[in-house]
Amino acid sequence: MSYASTVLQDARTEIQTNKTFELRPTMSMVTNAALAYRDQAIRDLAKIKKATTQTTTVLYSSKTDYTVTSDAKSCTPTGTEGGTSSVDLTWVRRKVHPYVEYKVHAGNELDMQNAFTNSLYNAEASLWFGTGGIDAYIIAWLEANKSSVNAGTLGTFDTYADDTMTIANANRNIFYDIVQTEMQENNYNLKFQDIYNTAWNQTKNYYVNQGAGNSVNTAYQFNGFDFHPSNNVNASTTTYYTNGVHYIIPAGGIALVDWCENDATNITGKIVGSQEWGSMDSLFFPNIRLDYFKYETCVDSTARGGSAQDVRMTYEITANIAMAKQQTPTGTPIFKYGIV
Repeated sequence: MSYASTVLQDARTEIQTNKTFELRPTMSMVTNAALAYRDQAIRDLAKIKKATTQTTTVLYSSKTDYTVTSDAKSCTPTGTEGGTSSVDLTWVRRKVHPYVEYKVHAGNELDMQNAFTNSLYNAEASLWFGTGGIDAYIIAWLEANKSSVNAGTLGTFDTYADDTMTIANANRNIFYDIVQTEMQENNYNLKFQDIYNTAWNQTKNYYVNQGAGNSVNTAYQFNGFDFHPSNNVNASTTTYYTNGVHYIIPAGGIALVDWCENDATNITGKIVGSQEWGSMDSLFFPNIRLDYFKYETCVDSTARGGSAQDVRMTYEITANIAMAKQQTPTGTPIFKYGIV
């Protein structure tokens, strides 16, 4: 267990490029999609939150429908004023707890620094892409915040009472042409983000390569889409949409917002006894700052190749995030599509 397999041996070698194999994280670009346009979607990200007790309010200009008239001019017309509105963000916390022990690695092939680097890499992979991680949270948030209306006329909306636009499998070759047209019917123009189950790549890649030299050209429809496949978006377990699940979002429609509590409260670098507060850039998303809290304790690590009085350093690494969406007259710019 732990690093027992790498205690010093008479002969040894090491497998290289392990991150491509044993250590590879779940393939998912959902978080990438949520970060892609956040600077355009939310202003003053660095100022958005300063304390855990602070309610984070996002302001936006609201739509006003003005009455168009054809009556005579007047010196005293009755006017209508435009308006603004606001929405509060919901913050969530996701944590992982890697640790490293000093004496375990005195007689180990991996020194303590390399062992901790390995633990930290695996911990962050779980934080972002693992069960209960941030990636899974974003997918659940998309599902909970998808539009309950779709003015598109080329598919069939809400056939199964689940706020999804269904597209017949026979039309999968022109799926993106249909989506672009229907989004225009909802008053959105390119560019769009597409978050979908990875298996759809095979269909997409086939039709994107059917160009002008083919008897049927399907490549024309792919310009203006950002593609974000994910193994965490699972079409095979859905009741109806086994040929593909898609969340279509106008570029800038969603944003992942983060804040670093330790930095914001000026506690980074604070040491009290065996406890330390700090912050770090994410290994996977360097523009995200993570809190860490470290404490040291005495443990018996004999069973792991250490000793009866070893020092264990345990880290609590925390991501504080909120998902934001642009406000629309219908409430959300997130549209779900399913291939049936």
